[in-house]
Amino acid sequence: MVQFQGKWVGPKGKQILLERLQSGEPIDTTVLQRPSFWRRFGCIAFDWLVIMAGYMAQLLLIFIIAAFRAATRKPPILFGSSFGKPAHWLVVDEFVLGVVDDLLVVAYFALLHYKTGQTLGKMVGRLKVVTLDGSSPSLGTALLRAVLYYLPILVLLPVGLYTLIFGYQKVHQVYLPANIRWYGFLNLLVGIIGVGWWIADRVTLLVDSHLQRSLHDRLSGTKVILLPRK
Repeated sequence: MVQFQGKWVGPKGKQILLERLQSGEPIDTTVLQRPSFWRRFGCIAFDWLVIMAGYMAQLLLIFIIAAFRAATRKPPILFGSSFGKPAHWLVVDEFVLGVVDDLLVVAYFALLHYKTGQTLGKMVGRLKVVTLDGSSPSLGTALLRAVLYYLPILVLLPVGLYTLIFGYQKVHQVYLPANIRWYGFLNLLVGIIGVGWWIADRVTLLVDSHLQRSLHDRLSGTKVILLPRK
């Protein structure tokens, strides 16, 4: 590695630097600081450990609510739909808490990227989200990036909404979705959308050897840079 204008440039960056110096183009050193795929993967894994801790807290809260309602002998049905097929209270709790969880995760990425350009994982890996000109993203840009990044999970919300609208039916002492065929189709559809988006996002990151921009980076007009060691 070599140092240019106070920033370290890796082997690939040196070639870009040489080409731009020869052509007389302006040098943006943030472009040269490109994190590797595995560094980004490690930072994402760290962030998801934080998010999974939130999910575990949600499950614990659901168990506490269920135990409280069982102890106080609350009626098992407390949400009726216009279709006359009520949803079990546990479905309502899970959906509401799931929506709150998703909003908190989107806020986690959006607000931290807006304020500092770094989530907890990126702080550990010395990565930072910036716009293409190297400036900090606006709140709108950070929010759009967070929604696009979290899209594979957000598409699951319609499945929970379906259970609220159409409810469950009791079949041989077992509660099943009121229309199991449409419920299965909806699950399959959102699964294909979620997995397809996730694969496209990762493949875009891998094939972009220049700036290492994933699909959610491209659509939100951002990139991830590697900060020098202090």
